[in-house]
Amino acid sequence: MTQDWLKNLKAGDYVFISSRMEKKLTTVQRITATGRIVVYNIQFINGANRSNKWDMIVLEEATDEAIKNYKAMKFTRAVKFAMGSAEITYAQAKEINEILNLRIGE
Repeated sequence: MTQDWLKNLKAGDYVFISSRMEKKLTTVQRITATGRIVVYNIQFINGANRSNKWDMIVLEEATDEAIKNYKAMKFTRAVKFAMGSAEITYAQAKEINEILNLRIGE
């Protein structure tokens, strides 16, 4: 997997910050003079942060498709949580949201 996309990042660009426990969509705060990428006040060198001995945190490219899939997954989880349901699809989650007027955004 190529890391060329890291070279083109600038402040305000979307990225995923990912660890074993979770994945979040966020924006780049800034790029330092030495080329380190700063997200959530955490500095990443070549897209990785190894300051935590137990879990490495990495940046992942936030393509339009990846953002769409991430938002769909988060939306489905939110509706499942609201419904207490274990197995529903994205389409079902959207329908339930509309029917019950849960006002859960995508």
